[in-house]
Amino acid sequence: MNEASIRQWAILKLLPRSPDMLSTGQILDRLGPQGIATSVRTVQRELNSLSISFPLVSDENKPLRWRSAWVFRAKPTVSFRHWVMPTPPAKAWPGVQIQPVTSH
Repeated sequence: MNEASIRQWAILKLLPRSPDMLSTGQILDRLGPQGIATSVRTVQRELNSLSISFPLVSDENKPLRWRSAWVFRAKPTVSFRHWVMPTPPAKAWPGVQIQPVTSH
Protein backbone atom coordinates (compact mmCIF):
# COMPACT_ATOMS: atom_id res chain seq x y z
CA MET A 1 0.00 0.00 0.00
CA ASN A 2 1.18 3.50 -0.65
CA GLU A 3 1.44 6.19 2.01
CA ALA A 4 -1.89 7.85 1.15
CA SER A 5 -3.78 4.55 1.27
CA ILE A 6 -2.27 3.69 4.65
CA ARG A 7 -3.20 7.14 5.97
CA GLN A 8 -6.76 6.91 4.62
CA TRP A 9 -7.27 3.44 6.08
CA ALA A 10 -5.97 4.64 9.46
CA ILE A 11 -8.38 7.60 9.37
CA LEU A 12 -11.34 5.36 8.56
CA LYS A 13 -10.48 3.06 11.46
CA LEU A 14 -10.28 6.03 13.87
CA LEU A 15 -13.69 7.48 13.11
CA PRO A 16 -16.28 6.72 15.79
CA ARG A 17 -19.91 5.88 15.15
CA SER A 18 -22.79 8.04 16.29
CA PRO A 19 -23.11 9.95 18.57
CA ASP A 20 -19.36 10.50 19.09
CA MET A 21 -17.40 12.70 16.69
CA LEU A 22 -13.73 13.64 16.25
CA SER A 23 -12.27 16.91 15.00
CA THR A 24 -9.51 16.89 12.41
CA GLY A 25 -7.08 17.91 15.16
CA GLN A 26 -8.10 14.94 17.30
CA ILE A 27 -7.67 12.63 14.32
CA LEU A 28 -4.23 14.11 13.65
CA ASP A 29 -3.26 13.55 17.30
CA ARG A 30 -4.31 9.88 17.06
CA LEU A 31 -2.43 9.30 13.80
CA GLY A 32 0.91 10.36 15.34
CA PRO A 33 1.31 7.35 17.68
CA GLN A 34 0.61 5.10 14.67
CA GLY A 35 3.68 6.54 12.95
CA ILE A 36 1.67 8.61 10.47
CA ALA A 37 3.09 12.13 10.25
CA THR A 38 0.85 14.51 8.33
CA SER A 39 -0.84 17.92 8.61
CA VAL A 40 -4.32 19.07 9.61
CA ARG A 41 -4.94 20.20 6.04
CA THR A 42 -4.04 16.76 4.68
CA VAL A 43 -6.43 15.13 7.15
CA GLN A 44 -9.15 17.56 6.03
CA ARG A 45 -8.53 16.72 2.36
CA GLU A 46 -8.51 12.99 3.09
CA LEU A 47 -11.82 13.20 4.99
CA ASN A 48 -13.45 15.17 2.19
CA SER A 49 -12.18 12.66 -0.34
CA LEU A 50 -13.20 9.63 1.74
CA SER A 51 -16.68 11.05 2.35
CA ILE A 52 -17.40 10.66 -1.37
CA SER A 53 -16.96 6.88 -1.24
CA PHE A 54 -17.73 6.08 2.39
CA PRO A 55 -20.64 7.00 4.68
CA LEU A 56 -18.92 9.73 6.68
CA VAL A 57 -20.78 12.57 8.36
CA SER A 58 -19.49 15.96 9.48
CA ASP A 59 -21.22 18.56 11.60
CA GLU A 60 -21.59 22.25 10.85
CA ASN A 61 -19.26 23.42 13.63
CA LYS A 62 -15.82 24.84 12.93
CA PRO A 63 -13.54 22.97 13.07
CA LEU A 64 -15.56 20.20 11.50
CA ARG A 65 -16.05 17.07 13.53
CA TRP A 66 -16.46 13.72 11.81
CA ARG A 67 -17.98 10.31 12.43
CA SER A 68 -18.71 7.16 10.52
CA ALA A 69 -22.28 6.50 9.45
CA TRP A 70 -21.75 2.77 8.89
CA VAL A 71 -24.81 0.70 9.74
CA PHE A 72 -24.16 -2.76 11.09
CA ARG A 73 -26.99 -5.26 11.04
CA ALA A 74 -27.23 -8.38 13.15
CA LYS A 75 -28.59 -10.40 10.23
CA PRO A 76 -27.29 -10.42 6.67
CA THR A 77 -29.44 -8.46 4.25
CA VAL A 78 -28.77 -10.77 1.30
CA SER A 79 -30.48 -14.10 0.97
CA PHE A 80 -29.01 -16.77 -1.29
CA ARG A 81 -32.03 -19.09 -1.18
CA HIS A 82 -33.54 -17.87 -4.42
CA TRP A 83 -30.38 -17.75 -6.49
CA VAL A 84 -30.21 -20.13 -9.44
CA MET A 85 -26.92 -21.83 -10.25
CA PRO A 86 -26.28 -21.96 -14.01
CA THR A 87 -24.45 -25.30 -13.69
CA PRO A 88 -25.63 -28.10 -11.42
CA PRO A 89 -23.18 -28.41 -8.49
CA ALA A 90 -22.44 -32.08 -9.24
CA LYS A 91 -21.15 -31.13 -12.73
CA ALA A 92 -19.36 -27.98 -11.57
CA TRP A 93 -17.50 -29.77 -8.77
CA PRO A 94 -17.06 -33.46 -9.58
CA GLY A 95 -16.66 -35.60 -6.51
CA VAL A 96 -18.42 -33.13 -4.21
CA GLN A 97 -21.68 -34.34 -2.77
CA ILE A 98 -24.33 -31.68 -2.29
CA GLN A 99 -27.01 -32.29 0.28
CA PRO A 100 -30.31 -30.40 0.20
CA VAL A 101 -31.02 -27.96 3.00
CA THR A 102 -34.30 -28.54 4.77
CA SER A 103 -36.29 -25.78 6.42
CA HIS A 104 -37.45 -26.12 10.00
